[in-house]
Formats: sequence, structure tokens, C-alpha cells
Amino acid sequence: MGKVFILLFITLLLLVSGCTTNPDTGNVVETTKLTVPGNSQQSTSQETIEELHKEFEEFEKSQTGNLTSAEQNKTQEESIAEKTEEEENIPPQNITISEEKAENESLQKQCPSCEDNNTCTKDFCSEETDYECRHEAIIPCCGNSECEEAENRTSCSQDCSCTLQCGTCETLDNESCSCLPKEECLPDGCCPENCTYLEDSDCPKPSAVFSEIQYNVPGVDDNHEWIEVYNNGTLAIDLTKWVFEETKPNHAINNITDETDIIPGSYAVIAENTTQFLEDYPEYSGIIFDSSWDSLSNSGELLLLRIGKNGEIADSISYNNTWGGDSSGFSLEKIDLNGPNTEQNWNESIVEKGTPGQKNSIST
Repeated sequence: MGKVFILLFITLLLLVSGCTTNPDTGNVVETTKLTVPGNSQQSTSQETIEELHKEFEEFEKSQTGNLTSAEQNKTQEESIAEKTEEEENIPPQNITISEEKAENESLQKQCPSCEDNNTCTKDFCSEETDYECRHEAIIPCCGNSECEEAENRTSCSQDCSCTLQCGTCETLDNESCSCLPKEECLPDGCCPENCTYLEDSDCPKPSAVFSEIQYNVPGVDDNHEWIEVYNNGTLAIDLTKWVFEETKPNHAINNITDETDIIPGSYAVIAENTTQFLEDYPEYSGIIFDSSWDSLSNSGELLLLRIGKNGEIADSISYNNTWGGDSSGFSLEKIDLNGPNTEQNWNESIVEKGTPGQKNSIST
């Protein structure tokens, strides 16, 4: 803008001097002089001043036409450059407003309540989630009905409970998820292995009965007498813990073999003298016990088999020589081993010397 004023000032000087240069030919030509009438000391009227302004404006317009096209373009370029520079210096008000708007919108966003009432999820919300709820699974988690790898029946029984069905006489071991036999001696319908009928009424009683008697052999009876016992129960029995009674009570029963337990459904012999018995029956290979008594009555007497000293009577029989086996060389055998000890259920054997340790010859 300053260059334009300088150019106008030079032009004005040329006009005052009465000459100017033709821009097309480069020749100096005489121009009309701009004169101010009147004395400098005289006051110029308002009309004269207005006329001078008009005359100057017309002169300025005529001089603008004398500028070359190049000069006009240069002047326009300078004006555009100055305008661009002014616009660049304007603060970026629109950008600032946008940023403030975005910041206000961010401040207005808030996280909602993200609680989903699930103890197996981590609930959270933040600017990083764009203020949306996230529910992250907690693994492992006790209470999700899944027995996960890091859980066991001890740390989380509700997820890792054992569903194994145990029997009446078993208890569930949740730790190992296995059924273990009951060990307490209680009247609960079960008999643990360490219990007996004496501690637990649910336990069966050991049972044994007299099944064969050799009370009177031909000749001298001493040391040749013996009694057979049959296990008609469900438990193995050890007769060394029992006692035998006849005229004198509490005859001890001693084993002379390694095996002492009479299994259910099997036989054993209690001999007056085991050495003599094995001579009389050299083929015998069953369980044999030794006991002492003076002599069994040849006419008959009461015999008792008691569970323990002064314990419960397992079996009793009051035999009579009229039943058979009286000095005949044959024994007295029981017919129905689970039947009563009556004359009708006992009779003389049909095998000479009897059947010790074996099924009776007349048993059903």
C-alpha cells in the first residue's frame, strides 16, 4: 500500500512541473498544471476546497489508466499477499472452539453402574473402554458350577462335589471321591469289619453246632473220643477263643495246626488226645484242636459250646446212647445240621468209625 502512495506522489510532482512520461513511448509530454488560485494569506472558501478535491480525484483516475498491465498485476499480487498475511495472523478461533466442544463432551460422559451380580466376573468401566461396561471372567471361580483345573474338592466343594453313590454300609470320602467302609460300631444297619456282635447289634453272631460225636468206641474209650463241630454261620470262627464244657466246665480249646479259623460251611475236630486221634485217622487233613476231659459218658450227657469263657452259648446237646453209636464202632451223626438237637435229628453213622472233618454219612 505504501508503494502506491509513493507512485502517486511522484506523479503529482510531474503534474505540478507540467510534464510527464508516456509509458508506451517513453517520451516526456507536457501536462496540464494543477494550480491553486488565490493568495495563501486569503482564506479559501468551502466551495473552492471541494472543487480541488474533485479535480484531484479525476486526475488520480486518469493516471491509474496510464499504469501498465504489469504494474497493475504487481499491485494486485501485493494486495493479495498482504491480505493473506493478515488472514494467517488471525487466531484459529474455529479450531479452539472444536477442541473446547470435544473436551466438554468428554466431561459429560460418565460410567454407568456395571455390577452384574455375578461373583465370577470383574466389572469395570473407564475412559479406555469409552465409558462402556466390561465384564471380565474370573478363572478359576468357585461358584460357577464348573470344577476347573485349579480347583479341587477341598478348595471348592460346591463346584467339585463328588456325585458317587455309596452303599448303605459305606461313607463318601469327598476328598478322594470314593466310597469307604464304615468303621464305627453303631446300630445303623451295618457291621464294620472291626466290630463284633458284642459291640454292634448289626453284626452277625458267630455260629457253630455239634455235628458228630464219638463217645464210646469198642474196647477202651480213653484217648479215642472226639467231637466234630460244623460252622453253620456266616463268619469264620476261631475255636481257640471259645470253650467246651461237659461234666467239668471251661475246657480250653487249643490248636495244634497253623490254621485256626473255621470258615462257614466247613468242619473241625476237637480231640481228647490229638496224637491218638491222628493214629486212629491217619488220612485226616482238616483242622484239629486239642482239649481235655476225663471221658465222655457212655450213656449220655449235656455238652456245651460257649463263645468265650462264660460267654454266650453257641450250641448245646444232651445226647443219649439210645440214639446210636454205643460201642458199635460207628459214630453218632446229626442229620440236619441246622435242625434241632433232638433224637429225631440224630442217628448212628453208616460209615464205620464215622466221618470226622467231612460231610456226615446220614446228612441231608
